[in-house]
Amino acid sequence: MNAAAQEACADFAVTHMIDVLIAETHATEQQVARETLKTVLEPFVEEIVNADLDEAEARNIETAVNNLHIICALCVETLKLIDQVKSLANAAADVIAQSVADGLGDHTFLTTAVKAVLKDALTRSFEAVIALAADPVKVKMLRVIGFATCPNVKAHPEVEKYCVAPLANEYVTASLQEWIDQNFPSDSALLKRAPRRNKKKT
Repeated sequence: MNAAAQEACADFAVTHMIDVLIAETHATEQQVARETLKTVLEPFVEEIVNADLDEAEARNIETAVNNLHIICALCVETLKLIDQVKSLANAAADVIAQSVADGLGDHTFLTTAVKAVLKDALTRSFEAVIALAADPVKVKMLRVIGFATCPNVKAHPEVEKYCVAPLANEYVTASLQEWIDQNFPSDSALLKRAPRRNKKKT
């Protein structure tokens, strides 16, 4: 399959994913998707609009944005960083919980067993607080944006790994995942007309 056909199929895959997102989510989640998209794109667009570019440079910027893996690469790198922060935080959770437990002082009611339970409870709370810092819904929407802005998902394996695969069985249906994995076969069941879905009530 040539690059132009791959890109057309990738565009169709994104459209299919967005249709599923709209059909399967409530208005509040769709609003988070819009806000996340605005957060990612607004400063990027403002910087370009305010740049001192001549007509040729402006066309070059437009070509770059439309054809290169710019926004999707940004999303992937952000998702990687979030994974690294979570990993570091999980590794540090035990040390931090022990430090808090050790700082409680010497009290007769703080038996070895009590301290051990408090340390485990603090570890769990710390992990929960870290999870709040990376809002799961916003992270999911960042994955959606990474997929949606990728000019050709088959040419950008990291988008498949960090954006498409984690959305599997959610906005990326099993049939869509299979179609992407098999490099967009033309005889896929995904391309056959399917009955219309009923949109979830808000």
